[in-house]
Amino acid sequence: PHFTECMSRDLETFRCWWSPGTFHNLSSPGELRVFYLKKISPTSEWKECPEYNHLNRECFFDANHTSVWITYCVQLRGQNNITYFNEDDCFAVENIVRPDPPVSLNWTLLIVSPSGLSYDVMVSWEPPPSADV
Repeated sequence: PHFTECMSRDLETFRCWWSPGTFHNLSSPGELRVFYLKKISPTSEWKECPEYNHLNRECFFDANHTSVWITYCVQLRGQNNITYFNEDDCFAVENIVRPDPPVSLNWTLLIVSPSGLSYDVMVSWEPPPSADV
């Protein structure tokens, strides 16, 4: 079992997805549980995923469970409490942000150089509907 991705669209929430890999006995909903650790202090404790979507093998962290500038580690645990963890499963939310792309992307040709090798263009766009602007 392993995490396939953790991603935030807005720096305020994030999601992690996992795969049972070749462990077909762990593919049923609820067979694997997600735990996370916020590395705030040496006494920080592992907590279970705040919100599951088992059909998508997804754990959602709402704004109450998301903090920037803090390292998170995530791990998978089977029903028998076997832990599947990789040091690469640690990240800071600001490093996993992939915002939605801009919309209404346009460009206008302003100037063509006499040689025809250089161009000046103006690019404009609107923020995506999900942007908090």
